[in-house]
Amino acid sequence: MNLSVTKRFAYGGAAIFLFLVSLPVLAAAGAKIKIDDDKYFQIGVGVRGSVSVEENAATNKSNAFNPAPENIRLYTVSQVHKNVQVEYNTELSGQSINLLDVVVKLDLGVFDLWVGRQLPPSDR
Repeated sequence: MNLSVTKRFAYGGAAIFLFLVSLPVLAAAGAKIKIDDDKYFQIGVGVRGSVSVEENAATNKSNAFNPAPENIRLYTVSQVHKNVQVEYNTELSGQSINLLDVVVKLDLGVFDLWVGRQLPPSDR
């Protein structure tokens, strides 16, 4: 089966496009430990970093490549009863550990009651 250069380019481009589009689906940074049907512990990690590339910045006039982590976040959720969840989120930034959220979520059937501290997305 001989394909023309145009078809090979089109099929290769489509394959690369589909692979790149599916990359966010492949991301997994957490684990869930299931104790029984109503109880579990879930943990996740988020890392934010930056990379700087400077041309002719080193002493021998070569390029400098400097990756640096900016912060690391630890996300935890645990369900201690079928109607009670506890969420605890922290952030490590530099040398300090900051508390983001501590929330107890109660499912009362008709409505949910959240008690604790939760930062809105604008303050994160």
